[in-house]
Amino acid sequence: MESLEASAVGEDLLNELRRRGSVSLEIAVETQDNVYALFRGHLAPASDQPLITPYSVALSPSSKKVGVRASFEGNYLVLTMEGEARAYRRPGESSSDVVNLGEAVKIASVLGSTLSGELDLHVVKLLKHLIISKDDEPGRTLELAQRYVGAGGGSTPSFDDFLAGYLTGWGSSLQAYLDLSNTTQLSRSILSEVITDRDYLIEVAALRECLKGRGDLYSSSLRVASMGGSSGTFMLLGVLSAALQKSGRKDLMTALWNSLS
Repeated sequence: MESLEASAVGEDLLNELRRRGSVSLEIAVETQDNVYALFRGHLAPASDQPLITPYSVALSPSSKKVGVRASFEGNYLVLTMEGEARAYRRPGESSSDVVNLGEAVKIASVLGSTLSGELDLHVVKLLKHLIISKDDEPGRTLELAQRYVGAGGGSTPSFDDFLAGYLTGWGSSLQAYLDLSNTTQLSRSILSEVITDRDYLIEVAALRECLKGRGDLYSSSLRVASMGGSSGTFMLLGVLSAALQKSGRKDLMTALWNSLS
């Protein structure tokens, strides 16, 4: 394959590159837009616009200011350190209360309406029934959600994208035990990462913190919503649903989901 240049790598990968000079990552999954390799057993996405994780590699063939060169050799993505590079860092989970719920619901409603043609409406109806018609205790929500894991099309089904956002939104305060055998390999890998590391999806975790007043909520919402075809929108809805559930704002939860159907 043609050699590519990498403009940024994840923090853990960058540290390993600085120590060794080069790293070979075995490719685990390939989709239309991303290559997912393995680094110390963790999923490492690589593309021009990768899903941002602590192990991501951003490939930028046209960039001249790079510190890492990437090439493909057989079933391996080979990174070679050539200088300094930017790293994606975990945002960290604060104990602050959610403060921006009303504004977040407006943003999510507008984004959901704008992207309605790209959303899986069957999954939207499933989620609406699950989130606003059932017991709003989070453990019970996950118990009921189990039957729908894998619902929706694509390499990461829409219902799973919502779950990834929902778990990230709840953070470490919510334990999760999910059977992931009925979904895709990629979705199973991502959800497994999120279950054990609620900051794994860095942009999604940053949105969780913006809801607590730690950053620009609007910009963060746009970054998350732009991930994938509709994956980011469902992740955004997951983060926000977790925040609304945590805050006991069933009125806003109902308004949000009613705006999407």
